[in-house]
Amino acid sequence: MIWEYSEPFEDAQALLYSRLHWDAVIREFEILGEAVNHLIKAGILDTSYRIAVDFRNKVAHEYFGIDEAIVFDLIKNELPKFVDALRQVVRSFDLEEAVEDAIAEGGLSERTVNCLKHHAL
Repeated sequence: MIWEYSEPFEDAQALLYSRLHWDAVIREFEILGEAVNHLIKAGILDTSYRIAVDFRNKVAHEYFGIDEAIVFDLIKNELPKFVDALRQVVRSFDLEEAVEDAIAEGGLSERTVNCLKHHAL
């Protein structure tokens, strides 16, 4: 989602001045960091991924101290490497049963179910 929200912009300033897109990108970084934090606590990810949690904390609590150039650089240069590393970790697990259990339990949005099916089954 971060890439979808930031794709139309050629530079950090343009993204920053589109409040809707900027807020969406920041919110997605918060979600990513929170998810990584849970995965670290569960022992699925090691602490080398803690940088995502630290960045989440920064964007969640330093509303006016977020440097748009850093965010834009992360999106363009660091996020692809981070996502690739996460994908490698995910591929090492057999997620099919876990996804099926989560779907059977219910309470997931249609979007979440489709995402789980697409990426794990």
